[in-house]
Amino acid sequence: MEKVKVGVFGAFRGMHLIRALIGQRDVDITAVCDRNEALLAQSKDVLDSSGHKAAFYRDFESFFQHGMDAVILANYAIEHAPYAIRFLESGRHVLSEVLPVETMGQAVELVEAVERSGRVYGYAENYCYFPVAVR
Repeated sequence: MEKVKVGVFGAFRGMHLIRALIGQRDVDITAVCDRNEALLAQSKDVLDSSGHKAAFYRDFESFFQHGMDAVILANYAIEHAPYAIRFLESGRHVLSEVLPVETMGQAVELVEAVERSGRVYGYAENYCYFPVAVR
């Protein structure tokens, strides 16, 4: 089975997803991007210790050019829609780990980008499962 090459944009919130994916046999985490050097170093330690050979970027454009099949957007929530659209239009699958849009206009743009691209878009909001939210 060929592995899905996944990039993670945002190492702080993305670390939880990195840890969840490192044990998956069909996933290869190939790149991580964050402006914070300490977070990149932490993600490098986790990935190196699990045998993943990832590249690490502080610059989004370099990360965007990296070969990957899918990206996890774990950056600032208010930035998800434009990045998701850009990745979809480049032929990659996208998972947003939080609410991806701020306006109905952004929502329409995102839906249209998904439809045009034919790629998978996932919305992985998980806040409703936090203990305080289920009381």
